[in-house]
Amino acid sequence: MNPDPRPRRRLLAAAALTLAGALSPAAAQTAWPDKPLRIMVGASPGGGTDILARLLAERLGPVLRQSVVVENRPGASNTIAAELTARAAPDGHTLLLATNTGQAVAPHLLKLKFRPAEGPAAAGPGGGDPNVLVVSATSPYRSVQDLVKAMAVKPGQLNTAPRASAARSTSSARPSTW
Repeated sequence: MNPDPRPRRRLLAAAALTLAGALSPAAAQTAWPDKPLRIMVGASPGGGTDILARLLAERLGPVLRQSVVVENRPGASNTIAAELTARAAPDGHTLLLATNTGQAVAPHLLKLKFRPAEGPAAAGPGGGDPNVLVVSATSPYRSVQDLVKAMAVKPGQLNTAPRASAARSTSSARPSTW
């Protein structure tokens, strides 16, 4: 069963219009954009973030009357693309479409060559990825609270297997033991 594409289309249209309006030539002191835009993506081609970036680029180009190029720079939990964006000229021609991994998590786990909080300003959310927690019908856990309690009582004995598919990033598809 395919999910209803209408909410995604509305979100993409709203993101494109918001970004185009906020960064339009009428809003700038000089004509913008005066050269092609780059959307940096910290994921491999074909994943969810890449697909969203390409859809956004496809819609932004005609609105801005400028080429919009998607550059995939995967690796290091999205931080390679984030660092390239942070070091780009602050002229609004290099954008970053990233997940929360490189922006919220990586600074606490990796030694970065830039400071995400002091880097490029956020233009707004580009999309969302719903998550669900599913257990077997024969499981003794009937709520999240039941599961959290069990994790506290049985440390290291419960396993998880996050979702992943060919159309999504595999960065969250690592089984874990709690």
